Amino acid sequence: MMITDELYIKWDRGSMTIFMDKFFPCPKADFKKLLKIIDLDWGNNLELREKLKVYFQNKIPECQSGFEHSGKEYLKYKQLEADTRLMVANKKRPNGLPLSEDEVKAERMRAGQYATCVASYLRMAKGYERNKKKFQELLNLL
Repeated sequence: MMITDELYIKWDRGSMTIFMDKFFPCPKADFKKLLKIIDLDWGNNLELREKLKVYFQNKIPECQSGFEHSGKEYLKYKQLEADTRLMVANKKRPNGLPLSEDEVKAERMRAGQYATCVASYLRMAKGYERNKKKFQELLNLL
């Protein structure tokens, strides 16, 4: 069975193509409407539902791996940010050598960049977690 990211639905009064990567995850109400439209294609409705089921089953592990990767990167940059902020506060390197004023400015900027990365990876991890939950809910509705 070939899996594509398109869902082609045809009924007696029209047709519709759903690009699954763009449409999902969607709200439950939209998904229920889509299921009603799929039921109009009475010749292929079981095949279309199976295609959706396989798509959701493939997306859940993708979201989980994305969540894990984002979490690891979040922790890495969180530690780098903390270490850099400590260097700026003490105006010393970890080995005890003092930092010049230019080096303190550079480290302060680097700490800001790390903080931006921390926020970005946290946002990505939460998004993956949210999407995984949505895909599981949609899979249960099938």
